[in-house]
Amino acid sequence: MTQEKLDAFLPDTETLQLIKSQLVKAGVDSSSIPDYWLYAICAAFAKHVSSSEEGYNYISRLLNFHWQRGINTKEYILLDHAGNSIQEINYKEISVFTGCLVQGKPVHPSWVRVSDKTGYKCDDCGIRTYCVTEALDF
Repeated sequence: MTQEKLDAFLPDTETLQLIKSQLVKAGVDSSSIPDYWLYAICAAFAKHVSSSEEGYNYISRLLNFHWQRGINTKEYILLDHAGNSIQEINYKEISVFTGCLVQGKPVHPSWVRVSDKTGYKCDDCGIRTYCVTEALDF
């Protein structure tokens, strides 16, 4: 069996401390668990959720996001920061997550109205008022 490297998925020190803090809050004594074990477990989990269909499903359930693979009738092209085409991507290699977190809690995007504020200044008193107009429809 070939060993897979997890180096690219290792958490930074701050993230590891936050995870340890969550363990303490949950009543788990992690003082006897060596840091390198926690790093390895976190890296394995990060790799799982970021590179497998099961991981995508887990994250989408956890955050109440909708997850969908690319559609075979669509063409997907990866662009650089300037909008130039870099490469064509197979629809099987595209995953789209749709979701929204409000005050740290997952909610369906349709439950949030997003609008532009258009300001109007009163010439008499200098007070600015705002008219909310719909700008984005999920």
